[in-house]
Amino acid sequence: MFSGSRITVGVLGVTLLSGGLIVGTTAAHADVYWTTMSTIGTADSDGDGANPKFIKKRAVAPDALAVSGNHLYWASSGNVKRGSIGRSRLDGTRANPAYLPGIRSPLGLAVSDSYLYWSHGSKISRAKLGKGAARNVSANFISGLPSGTTSLVVDSQHIYWIGSSTSGLATIGRANLDGSGVDSDFIAADANITGLAIDSDHLYWSRTDSKTTTIVRSDLAGGNITDLVTGLPKHLYMGIGVNSKYIYWTAPGLWSGLKSVMGRANLDGSSPDQQFLSGSQLVPGGSSWQTMLPGLAVTD
Repeated sequence: MFSGSRITVGVLGVTLLSGGLIVGTTAAHADVYWTTMSTIGTADSDGDGANPKFIKKRAVAPDALAVSGNHLYWASSGNVKRGSIGRSRLDGTRANPAYLPGIRSPLGLAVSDSYLYWSHGSKISRAKLGKGAARNVSANFISGLPSGTTSLVVDSQHIYWIGSSTSGLATIGRANLDGSGVDSDFIAADANITGLAIDSDHLYWSRTDSKTTTIVRSDLAGGNITDLVTGLPKHLYMGIGVNSKYIYWTAPGLWSGLKSVMGRANLDGSSPDQQFLSGSQLVPGGSSWQTMLPGLAVTD
């Protein structure tokens, strides 16, 4: 996500100045966006007006979300010729699920003022944003990563991602915006990491051990790693998003056997609300066959 306009995004833990939430300054007011198995939902940043069917037509399996300017972007790993990246206005109009079609299994998604980035397999790809369709696609913008990447975020200097190091541990990687200076072991960890997000000063992610999930923060140099929200139920996949006031997280129930919920806390981790949104606020009708996915974005 481009931190200049404070955008957040999340997918299987993806976040653009948040992954798996997005933040943008052009919205009329702050909003939260999230993904379910077949829809994109929205509410305002205080949880009012929740609509889990905000975008429902042809938005099949939207895995990741990102926001930039007046547009919402989503990655779908199983839609339109193997996968695609869709786009709509922030109010949900002019939804185009094949804004960038024929993308193989996109998982992570991030966007800046000029470029759209997505992860698939051991690669990160990039395309130039224009007035119409994206162009100048660079499929191998960053390649040869040790294993598949998931969440992506960007700021004015770097692109960050969640993947694995050559030793097999979960890591946060980093590269310059031109794709140079790849460091797959920028931040290493000994537990499951998902839900990357970024703001002008910090990176945020979730860390899951054998018992619980914790929301963690570091500075942009990868130092001063701090646990912010502790003791959350164990979730293998989460989306993380931030704006100028709050941290948001999605806790999908699909893989954990728990109910899907969205949580919120202050930026310092205080006053956590583990069920900020839940049930039919999150998934269409609250039906058991539907579930929340980790994709998350928040506007400021």
